[in-house]
Amino acid sequence: MPATVLKDYYKILEIPHTATVEEVKKAYRRMAFKYHPDTNKEDAFAESYFIDAQEAYAVLSNDEGRRKYDNELWLAGMTTRALEHTVVTPDWILKESIKLYNHMATVDVYRMNHKALYEYLEQLLNERHMSTLAKGNEPAVNEGIVNMILDSTKGLKYLFFNPLSQKLSDLSAGNTELLARVQAKRKAKYREAQWEKSMPYLVVFLSLLIVLCMYFWAKR
Repeated sequence: MPATVLKDYYKILEIPHTATVEEVKKAYRRMAFKYHPDTNKEDAFAESYFIDAQEAYAVLSNDEGRRKYDNELWLAGMTTRALEHTVVTPDWILKESIKLYNHMATVDVYRMNHKALYEYLEQLLNERHMSTLAKGNEPAVNEGIVNMILDSTKGLKYLFFNPLSQKLSDLSAGNTELLARVQAKRKAKYREAQWEKSMPYLVVFLSLLIVLCMYFWAKR
C-alpha cells in the first residue's frame, strides 16, 4: 500500500505550525486576495493556489480537523524518515518505536487516521529493517519494539493490524509470553471487527422486535 502524500497546509498559508487561529485567518485572507481567480485571470495556476488555500483554511481553522491533520502530518514525516534513513540499527528502530508510542499517547485513537498509522508502521518494519533486526539478534531490543508498537496500536482497526501482526510475531520468536500477547491482541481486534460488522444487523433486529412488541401490545 503506497504511502499517502499530504499537502503541507502550513506551507501553503505561509505560517508556522504554532500559528494561532487568528493567524490562520489572516494568512488565508492574504492568500485568498493574492490568488483569487477574479483578479488573476491571466495566471493559469492562481485558481489552483486559491483552492489549496481554501482547503488549508478549512482544516487549520477547525480544532478537531487540525488535530487530526497534525497527527497525519507527523506520521507522514516519520514515514519518510523510516523510508529514507540510511544508517539503520536495531537501536534506531527501537528509538523510533518509542517516539511513536510517546506521540500516540497524545492522540485520540478513536478519531485518528488508521491508514496513516499503518503506512508508518509498514515503513518502520519494512523488509530491510526486519532483516537488520534479525541479523542484530538482540531479543531485548526486539521485545521493546514489539511492546512499543502494541501499545501504540490500541485503537488500530483489525484491517490494518492484521498484516502487521505477522511481523510482530516474527520479532517475538523465542519469547512465548510476548508472542502470546501479539496473538491475543490480533484475536481481540478480529472479534471487534466482527462485532462492528454485525452491529447494523443487530440494530435492525432490535428495531423490528420493538415494533412487533408495540404492535402486539396495542392489539391487547
